[in-house]
Amino acid sequence: MATWKRFWKLSWHDRIAALEAAAVMLASRIGLRIAGYRRWKSLLSRLSLCNVSVQRAGEAKYVGPANPAHFARIAGSAARNLVFQPTCLERSFGLWWLLRRRGFEADLRIGGRKDGARFEAHAWVEYSGIPLNDAGHDHNRFSAFGNPSTFAARDLR
Repeated sequence: MATWKRFWKLSWHDRIAALEAAAVMLASRIGLRIAGYRRWKSLLSRLSLCNVSVQRAGEAKYVGPANPAHFARIAGSAARNLVFQPTCLERSFGLWWLLRRRGFEADLRIGGRKDGARFEAHAWVEYSGIPLNDAGHDHNRFSAFGNPSTFAARDLR
């Protein structure tokens, strides 16, 4: 009950953002299994740019509390209150899409590391080179694969 009270105390825009992030996380759970990473990311890239143009770091149209870190907190809260526990990739897709819809050019990063005989992978979102989601997680322990996965013409193929 307290969760719903906190939700209704949010501004109208923040409630919409939380619902959008939760919907994309749920859709990512299904979309990644059906379409795979590359096609799912391409679809989200197209959908995220419906009504906005992507802004570069320092040019974003939101100032004040509506900054990338603000939306990361909203997406994190949405992830914690879902009926399932989203993976780091599903959470990252939710935040990445949310930021892009609001005009922030964010990077979806995937990295890996070897822990003994076990390989571990992790996904996170960066804005201006700063990790936004999973703030308590040590992103430096993962080696990022390739270049940041920003929106590019190759994603639309």
